[in-house]
Amino acid sequence: MPRYAQLVMGPAGSGKSTYCSTMLEHCQALNRSVQVVNLDPAAEHFDYPVMAGQEYIYIYTHTQTETDSLRFSNKCFYIAYFINSKVIQFFISGVMAALSAMVMLETPQVNIMTKMDLLSPKAKKEIEKYLDPDMYSMMEDNSAALRSKKFKKLTKAICGLIDDYSMVRFLPFDRTDEEGISIVLQHIDFSIQYGEDLEFKEPKEIDGEPSNTNFDEFFQDRDDS
Repeated sequence: MPRYAQLVMGPAGSGKSTYCSTMLEHCQALNRSVQVVNLDPAAEHFDYPVMAGQEYIYIYTHTQTETDSLRFSNKCFYIAYFINSKVIQFFISGVMAALSAMVMLETPQVNIMTKMDLLSPKAKKEIEKYLDPDMYSMMEDNSAALRSKKFKKLTKAICGLIDDYSMVRFLPFDRTDEEGISIVLQHIDFSIQYGEDLEFKEPKEIDGEPSNTNFDEFFQDRDDS
């Protein structure tokens, strides 16, 4: 079975460490072996076991040279990119950063909106439109705040770029919601085709029962008894 890896990316305070801790605990409950390697020298305290990395990875996704070394042809590698739901005022810049990583790194990527557990029920409902964003609608909703014609034109151009690619979607991540965590993990597994190379295991025989048991007769006998 091949090994699978993910590169956890996102700005400071976007919930990367919380995600690693939560997903590590969730995978251990599923009897899946997971190891975390820290590549950020600024992160010193963890509430989960980590392996120390040898160097810090700087990513400049606006230049081709810097991203060539981070391209991975191996289908077992993917990226998880995070933005913080609590600072939604920087949403467009977060979308642009996620889109840049997707286009330049050419690697399967799952975009995740974190810290949903810190939002009020009303805020959770309002933030749903950001999970599958319609950029032009958002621009119209906030047109009153854009008083400068120059910035309106720039915002329209950026929204048009994002809408033309139509690649960025977000999964909500609530560390207190086990079902939501499972959905995020399922999307990740699907993106890297996890499990396709798993070896088939024969079902274990029940003690005291012959291996050639006719199961129709077996259950019929139990119903009769």
